[in-house]
Order: sequence, then C-alpha cells, then structure tokens
Amino acid sequence: MTLPGCAQTRPDSWIGTYHFDANLGESGDLSISREMELKISKKGKKIRAQFSLSGYQVDDRWEGPITCAIKGDGTQITVIYLGGLGGDPNQPPLLKRGSVLFKLEWITQGTGKKLVTHFKNPDLAEGSKALHGKCFAKVS
Repeated sequence: MTLPGCAQTRPDSWIGTYHFDANLGESGDLSISREMELKISKKGKKIRAQFSLSGYQVDDRWEGPITCAIKGDGTQITVIYLGGLGGDPNQPPLLKRGSVLFKLEWITQGTGKKLVTHFKNPDLAEGSKALHGKCFAKVS
C-alpha cells in the first residue's frame, strides 16, 4: 500500500540508525526510561538489522544486539525477531523466532513526512500510555 504523497521505494531506503527515547515516569527518586536503537544495514543484497533496548527495569535479555529481519517497502517496514536474546535455557524463551517487534511507517503530515511507530510486542509497549505519540527518529 502506498500512502498519498509517499513514493514507493525499496526497503533499502530505510538503511541507517534509528533511536527511540522515552521517559515513562518516576518510581520514588528514580526516573524510569527506555532507550531503543535500530540499526539497518545492507550486506550484498541482504538487508540486516540489529536492535537493542536498555533502560531502568528492562529485562537483561533485551540488552545487546538482537538480530532482526526487515520486511516492507519505502513507506513501512516490519521489524521481525530472528535471534540474540539471552536468558536461562531452562526457562521459556522471551520471544519466538519470527515474532513481530514493531512496525515503522512514514505518513504524510501537512507538507512533510512523519515517522510513526506501532509497537506489536507487549514488552516493548510496556508503559504504552507514556509511549503514546513517541516515535523512533532517524539519526543517521
């Protein structure tokens, strides 16, 4: 699907680094925050992505580079978990391979474009009221 005002391009138009920072409130004297980073690169003909999540009270298994697949086009992509989460092998996995983490979408707003984030994973959407209206931003 192509949105009005958005050119249909290849997924490699997404190559770059994206950051997401959110303040989710406070717990006593501590500020609860969440920082996410998505790095999309191209090796040969394959598009690769690495995702990381850090912040106060974030499960340690989310930290480090998490390998993801990217599917989509120039207006929207889906970030899909492939592997890399740590954890106890005797416990159920945090995510199954192929799970959708989130979607990013460029929408037309006035005369420009806005990057919108749609969280699909409950762990990432934790504090969703505080995350409302916050989006990833392309930084490089």
